[in-house]
Formats: sequence, structure tokens, C-alpha cells
Amino acid sequence: MLKSIVSSGTLTVIGRRLGNQRGAAAVEFALLLTILVVLVLGMFDFGRVFDAWLVATNAAREGARYGSICAANPDPPCAPNLAQTKATSYFLSYRGSRTDLSSPRVTVVSGGLRQPVVVTVSVDVYLGAYISDILRRPFITVTGTATMRV
Repeated sequence: MLKSIVSSGTLTVIGRRLGNQRGAAAVEFALLLTILVVLVLGMFDFGRVFDAWLVATNAAREGARYGSICAANPDPPCAPNLAQTKATSYFLSYRGSRTDLSSPRVTVVSGGLRQPVVVTVSVDVYLGAYISDILRRPFITVTGTATMRV
């Protein structure tokens, strides 16, 4: 039986078909590797954006805290200035040496005594080249907002 299979050329046909499949694994690996690399690099960029959002939110909270304390004093015009200064200094101190963040834009709305102080901190996070090409945007703007009153 084996002699008839070998003599008929069946093994040669099977060998040719397997030979045609040799590069398929390498091509599939190359395709999946590019997708995997984009996903991993996207996770890194997401982490950077999320970190910037956390710092912006905490900076807004610090600014609102100082602004509400100052608004309880008899000199209410100091509240917006102090809140903006504290929010900006908090953001800049926690930004460290990161070069992918723009300067923060801080807006303060204060209504005076027994009124809420609303602080909003916005910052642009510059994305990596690969993600900005996919999203067709060079940066993402993150915003943190906090409201406090005495």
C-alpha cells in the first residue's frame, strides 16, 4: 500500500502543498505584531493622558480650596487671583520635567461670600507620532474642574 502511494506521487503533492505554507506563519506574525505594537503604544499614551487629567483635576481642587477660603475673608477680590495662582503652581510643580504638556489655562469663577468658587484647569497633552497620525490630531485637551464653597 505504502509503495503504491509513493509511486503514485501523492507524497510529492503533499510536500509541495506544505512547502507553499512555509512563509504564511511569518506573514501572520508580522501582521499581528504591528497590531500588538500599536495597542501597547496606545496604552502608554492613554496612561500619559490619564495622568495629565488627574494632575489637572487636583490642581483645580487646590485652586478651589484656596479660593473658597479666601472668599470667606472680607476681601473677596483676592479669591480669583489666589485660586488661579495656587492652581497654576500646583500643576507646574507636579508636571515635573514632562515636555508633552502645554502650560495650564486656569479660569476661576467666584461669586463672593457664601458663593461657590469654580476653578477649571485645561491643558493640552501632545501625543506620540504614531497615535497622532491615527487620530489625525497632534494633542488632546484634558480639563479638570472643581467647585467649593465655605
